[in-house]
Amino acid sequence: MSSLTPIEVHSVDGIREELAAILDERATESGQRTVLGPYPWKVLFNDNRSAFANLMEGTHAIVSWRSPTGLAADQALLTERLYAYARQQKKTFFAIGYNDVCRQASEAFGLISLRVGVESTFNLAEWSTAGKKRQNIRLNINHATAGGMTWREAFPRTSEEDRLGIGGVEEAWEKERPQRKIDTFLRTAYTDLIDIRRYFVAEQDGRMQAVTTCTPISTTAWYLQDLTRLADSARGSLEGAMVLALNTFKEEGIAIATNGLLPDDGDLMREAGRPQDLGVMGNRVIRFFDKRYQFGGISKFRIKFSPDGLEPSYLLRPPRAIRPGAVRSLIKLLT
Repeated sequence: MSSLTPIEVHSVDGIREELAAILDERATESGQRTVLGPYPWKVLFNDNRSAFANLMEGTHAIVSWRSPTGLAADQALLTERLYAYARQQKKTFFAIGYNDVCRQASEAFGLISLRVGVESTFNLAEWSTAGKKRQNIRLNINHATAGGMTWREAFPRTSEEDRLGIGGVEEAWEKERPQRKIDTFLRTAYTDLIDIRRYFVAEQDGRMQAVTTCTPISTTAWYLQDLTRLADSARGSLEGAMVLALNTFKEEGIAIATNGLLPDDGDLMREAGRPQDLGVMGNRVIRFFDKRYQFGGISKFRIKFSPDGLEPSYLLRPPRAIRPGAVRSLIKLLT
């Protein structure tokens, strides 16, 4: 595509059903369905509208979150097209949480990459808490069970009792640490996409104790997206809600579940036997995410579930020095 040809982007308003159909068939990563949420997303399609990339525009920056949804060739094409669109708009391009296909393709047109995390996945055909691998998870759940904890799927869209219970856990969880009360596409409200999400909860003495909020990735994969619990809930309460979600999806024939993109200071990949130095800039990015969203602690909690796969995710950006205006614009888009 000529750099002189204007590149067309579309607001998601009015085309969410079209995007959902593509996601159902082609999505492979946690967070890709965020584009359907109540945020000012735009999308850029491939030529036959069988694949798309999301973007959000600020004054001086354009951000895309997770890899384009489509086949590998379309992902590479759309990454290049997004970068070309950013140059046309004279804005700095940031692609966050992009996969290795996009990283390799981006090198050909001049972007540089920085590993910022790993996507942790479960092969549900083989999922089990039996054996030594997830022994601690099983022991924690047994501890909670001995104290009278029970688990079930909740339905806040149709049950006022469930809606109030989940809302109460979320409110208490946010009050415990003020920085948790952030409503961006990186930390959404449990009511976002409530028509398609599923909720698995822990209860004790008639009170909700913990919630695992799950979002579909495609027709064959689910994302354990948001994990919340009361500060005084028993050890194992949240683990039990997560295990119920994984067991349920397995029984329903779902192939893959993911714990999401886990920001990584190097420990996660070292544990997996695949160490990689992040460098000074990489560690700064991780510290920003961790300070703002407290993802570091949740990453260490989620990794205890011993995922079957860890796939690196990258930040892609232009090689030139990033100007202060672009940095401020990026932070505003993220926060």
